[in-house]
Amino acid sequence: MLVRLRKSILAPAIVFSLLTLFTVQGFSSGFQLREQSPSYQGNAFAGVTAGGYDISSMYFNPATMGLFSGNQIAAGFSFVQPVAVFSNGTATRFNPAFGSISGPNSHPDAGHDVPLPAMYAMYSVSDKFKFGISLNVPFGMGTEYKSDFIGRYHALKSDLMTIDMATNVAYRLTSDWSVGAALIARKAKAELTNAVDFATIILANPLIPAAAKAGITPGSLDGTAALEGGKWAMGYKLGTTYQAKKFRIGLAYHAAMKATLEGTIDYKSVPSILASSFKNGDATAEMSLPYTVSTGFNYDVTGKFSIQGELARTGWNTFKELRVKFKTGQADVVTEENWKDTWFYSAGFTFKPTQAWSVRAGAAFDQSAVDNSNRTPRIPDADRTWISGGASYAISKAFSIDMAFTHIFVKDSILALKAIPDGTTAATSNNTFRGNLNGDFQNHINILALQARYSF
Repeated sequence: MLVRLRKSILAPAIVFSLLTLFTVQGFSSGFQLREQSPSYQGNAFAGVTAGGYDISSMYFNPATMGLFSGNQIAAGFSFVQPVAVFSNGTATRFNPAFGSISGPNSHPDAGHDVPLPAMYAMYSVSDKFKFGISLNVPFGMGTEYKSDFIGRYHALKSDLMTIDMATNVAYRLTSDWSVGAALIARKAKAELTNAVDFATIILANPLIPAAAKAGITPGSLDGTAALEGGKWAMGYKLGTTYQAKKFRIGLAYHAAMKATLEGTIDYKSVPSILASSFKNGDATAEMSLPYTVSTGFNYDVTGKFSIQGELARTGWNTFKELRVKFKTGQADVVTEENWKDTWFYSAGFTFKPTQAWSVRAGAAFDQSAVDNSNRTPRIPDADRTWISGGASYAISKAFSIDMAFTHIFVKDSILALKAIPDGTTAATSNNTFRGNLNGDFQNHINILALQARYSF
């Protein structure tokens, strides 16, 4: 029984922590971040796969570099301010005999403001062949709950940053067609913590003598589990663009990636009677990151006014499970996820009142990959509606600046986590000693983006 309990507890402490390294409170559906281009943010990324504004579109479609001549450098950041407010919370332990979990039934904003940098450079090897490099933070977030949070056994602190370094190439086949590709090296780093209910673990274990349980009550011996980890992964992108007289369209594919994350688990305040079951050590998690297919267009209505549109499909259904392997010899632990594919739609326009100024606006709908049964305090994800506006100003022929602001309305969401989900038992569930957790999330996100561009 102690072995079973060990597996059941290590799953909440390690599996869930490793899981949240990928399923974070992102700023797009699931854990994607679109905030990679301050100029295109102005029209909610409508038409970004078709390109044309500046070289920052290479993140979405490397073939868009074929639309430019000369050399360019672009650097900027998006300052993301997510708000996640929890209310109407209730939490109980897996066995009614162990009672409710203490703590306030609400929590103020748990989101952390996050600056996301983005840098691009393009060199024209020839009129047809372009070479580019890019640096992006495609995943990044921070949430933190107080130590008495009613859902503390599910989440306390979550800090994540991933950095993509990509080599991009584009070739203009004809005056109309360009193709491109990118090779990506990605590094992820994370710190994730949650509380562990050691007292209930002891009380629920029939192998521990009654004398050793004397004076212990559920929640009286809380400790913490912390995961710090990182790992490099490789991926690629492919894309193409077609330019007619007034109409331009792009198509891009971001390949699915197999990711293995190496982490170190560190337990604090472990009671001596459980010391043999909660050992600090190494673990790895394996999962499939999704593919994304996107297409976008730009139509030049007049010389000063154009409209854009974007459609993207992300294959989250590849995220079937998270498999955790322990270097201590413990059997693999598998968490079923079964996320769903998502769609992103956006439409926008660009208006050039003068030669120096460009003004943009747009709206988007961003579908969530997470349903009520999979939503967690680390992932209060729900369907999102974007409203964006922005402008660009050319200080000279060589130097320009871009700015944009976005407000994202996030649909109110329900948290409904079961300690023992259907089809599991107390010995096999990953949430057994995390408990049942219910409540509501009210979220929204503000994004301010700035960028400078230089051509030479």
